[in-house]
Amino acid sequence: MRRILLALCLLALATTLSASGRHRNHGMSTSIDDDDLVNNCGAVRVTFNDRPAIRAEESVPVGSLRSLSVRAPQNGGVYVIGGTSSGYEVTACKAAWYDDDLSQIRTRVSGNEVTADGPSSGEWTVFFIVRAPRGASLDLRTYNGPISLRGVNGTVTANATNGPISAKESSGTMNLETENGPVSLDGGSGTMKLSAENGPVSVRLRGTSWDGNIEAHTQNGPASLRIP
Repeated sequence: MRRILLALCLLALATTLSASGRHRNHGMSTSIDDDDLVNNCGAVRVTFNDRPAIRAEESVPVGSLRSLSVRAPQNGGVYVIGGTSSGYEVTACKAAWYDDDLSQIRTRVSGNEVTADGPSSGEWTVFFIVRAPRGASLDLRTYNGPISLRGVNGTVTANATNGPISAKESSGTMNLETENGPVSLDGGSGTMKLSAENGPVSVRLRGTSWDGNIEAHTQNGPASLRIP
């Protein structure tokens, strides 16, 4: 059994940001059921000014990539499911207030990077659902949206601004950083580095041992650790 190295550095205790699955920006609201696995576009509910969004989805052709970089547009998110395929599979879940806006949303693949853009109205968004193979190499970024990892194995860099990051039953080497949002780790193994600025950090260990090490830091937020 390897020893657990867990560093929780509290630079200050101040405001606590919600770690729930609900976010609201400029009249747009998105939600999922607590702890639900987002494996299809219908699992994410999107409304604009309390009216259900007009939706569409697209399978994004990424080919046989060794690594994948996903840049969600503003208010969008990235949900990654691990161990489900021999290669990367990406689905773009599109949502908009108007039909015209929906028709202008475009996904783009440049090298190993997946992005999306749309009309200047801002009344639209895209969530990416990624199915990643074992040993994946991922670079994920969001602005005003979540990053979720479920059963992922590999090397992951995730950065969120104004949004939460969560990793559940994932393993490998992961660097998870968020500004103005919470970051959480639930089970798994490997070398994990968690960092939050203006938000809480939470770690929940499962089983009888942790194979690897965990380093968790928070600035202007609380930290919590749960051990069986």
